[in-house]
Amino acid sequence: MFSWILVVVAMLPMVYIFGRLGRRYTTAAGLTRYAEVEVGREWASDSASILLWGTYCIGIPALAWIGGAYVCELVGLSQRPWALVSTGVILVVSTVVNLLGARITSLVNTVSLWMIGALIVVIVASHPDLLGAGVTALFDAPGEGVGLRSLVVGSGLIVWAFLGWENMSFSAEEFEDPERNIPRVYWLSFALVAFMYLALAFTVNGAQVRGTSISGASGLVALLPGGLGAGLLVFIIVAIVANANSWVLGASRLTYSAGRSGLLPNWFARTTRTGTPDRALVCMLVVYGIVILLAWLFDSRVDALVGIVSQDFIVLYVVSIIAFLRSEGRSALNIGICVASLAVCAILLTGFDWWVLYPAVLIALGAAIHARRTRRASLRQPTVNEKEQ
Repeated sequence: MFSWILVVVAMLPMVYIFGRLGRRYTTAAGLTRYAEVEVGREWASDSASILLWGTYCIGIPALAWIGGAYVCELVGLSQRPWALVSTGVILVVSTVVNLLGARITSLVNTVSLWMIGALIVVIVASHPDLLGAGVTALFDAPGEGVGLRSLVVGSGLIVWAFLGWENMSFSAEEFEDPERNIPRVYWLSFALVAFMYLALAFTVNGAQVRGTSISGASGLVALLPGGLGAGLLVFIIVAIVANANSWVLGASRLTYSAGRSGLLPNWFARTTRTGTPDRALVCMLVVYGIVILLAWLFDSRVDALVGIVSQDFIVLYVVSIIAFLRSEGRSALNIGICVASLAVCAILLTGFDWWVLYPAVLIALGAAIHARRTRRASLRQPTVNEKEQ
C-alpha cells in the first residue's frame, strides 16, 4: 500500500509533463520525438524507437497473458496449455479491432472504461470489511516490516498499472483541438484511474491481511462475489482486451512512424483509406505471437515480464522529463518538477538490478542502426562531378 501511494504521488508531475509535451508536439512520432528534442540529434529518436519497440514486444504479450489467465478461470480450463490459446485470441482480437479503425477502437475502450468502473464498484462495495481492513492495516503499524528495498521493488512493479502516457503520445496527431484536449484528457484519466486503483488496492490489501490469497495473474477472481463471478470475469476480460487495444495502437503507430522516417522499410508507412497502419498492425501481431510462444516454452513468469516493461518505460520517462525541461524553459517550477520526477525515476530503477542492461542494449542498438543508415545515405549522395553531369 505504501508503494501504491508513492506511485500515485510520483505520477502527478508526469501528468503535467506529458500534457505539456503532447500539446507542443502533436505528431505520430510521439515519445520518440521527445527523445530527439532532449538530445538534439536524430539518433536519439531512433534509439527511443528501438527501446519502445522492444518494450511493446514484451508488454503487449504480457498483458494478453494476464487476460488469458482470466479466460481460463472463466471457462474452467487448465492454465497450460489453454492460457496460450486464449492469449493468442486476445492478441488477434485487439489487432482486428485496431484494423477496423480509430472509431471502433475508441468505442470498445469507452465501453471498457464503464465496465472497469462497474467491476471495481462491485468488488469494493461487496467487501466493505476488506476495504476497512486495508485502510486500518496501513495506520495500525505504519512502516512496520517495510524496508526501503521492498518499497522500491513494489513501486517499480506498480508503475505498470499507470503506463499509458506513451500510447497517447503517438495518437496526439489525431486529436481535435490538442492545445485544450490533450492536457485535459491526461488529468481527467489519471484522476479517475488513481481513484479506482487505490480503492481496489486497499480492498486487496485487506483481503491479504485477512488471509485470502490474491496472488497470480488471475488473483482478483477470489474477490468476485458468488453468483456474479462469471459475468464479472467477462468484464475483466473485455477490460484487458480494451487495454491491449491501446497498447496495440501505440505499437502500430510507432512502427508506422519508423517506416515513415526511414528507420524501418517504407513498406510499414502504408495506411488504409481511413489512416489505419494495417501492415504495421499485422506484422506486430506476428511478433507478439513469437514472444508469447517463447515465454510459454521457457515457462517465464508474467510478473518478470511486467517488471521489464516497467523499467523500460521509466527510462523513457527520464527522456521525456529532460525533453520537457529543454522545450518548456527552465523556470523555477519546471526545474522543481523535473528534479522531483528524475529523483523518483532514479530510485525506482535501482529495484531492477541487472535487468537495466536490457534498455541499455536497445538504446545502443538504435544508435548503431542510425549510424549505419546515415553511412548508407552518405554513400548514395552524388559527388560534385556527378551533379555537374
